[in-house]
Amino acid sequence: MQKIDFEYEISRRGFAGRLILRKAKQLATYPGFSRSDIDDIQQELRMQLFSSMSKFNAEKGNWRAFVKATVERNVATIIERQGAAKRGNGDTPVSLSTKVEGEDGLVQLGSLVGRWNLEARTGGHTQSHTDVIDTAMDIEHVLSTLPPDLRELCEQLKTMTITELARKLDMPRSTLRARLLAVREAMTQAGLTPG
Repeated sequence: MQKIDFEYEISRRGFAGRLILRKAKQLATYPGFSRSDIDDIQQELRMQLFSSMSKFNAEKGNWRAFVKATVERNVATIIERQGAAKRGNGDTPVSLSTKVEGEDGLVQLGSLVGRWNLEARTGGHTQSHTDVIDTAMDIEHVLSTLPPDLRELCEQLKTMTITELARKLDMPRSTLRARLLAVREAMTQAGLTPG
């Protein structure tokens, strides 16, 4: 039976801790959240995971799959709760072409909206330098665990498209994509999924 070291798992080095941090950072980019919410989101996700641990059965399930499903379900719950809190708050939408008083007199409201606001509204975000380095290190770790032939494919995909690489290897794109599914699965197991 698989014994789970919960303290290690929720640390920055454990699978659950890395996944929770990544999801908290993603959630902080959603409308209604901010980067200052990251610690609170992480704490809530850790507590939810801890309270769900009694439902995990190592004989029937995979720990990483359990963590991923639990964390993603709780992220969805947090988003729902935030959306419910925002509904009916009395705000009236205003066009970005509306003229408002700015430092230089009347200006369009849209000219006052910064990148941070666009990212908050669209859910997009620019990663900080630290986040980029953390992600690169996580990817490098996953790649180091792959068989040499898959590592070589990944290395070549840094500079070529799938079509170009398939042509170079004289193999159908579908065959190449099928081989790359193992890479995607390894990335998913490590919590490195897009979005």
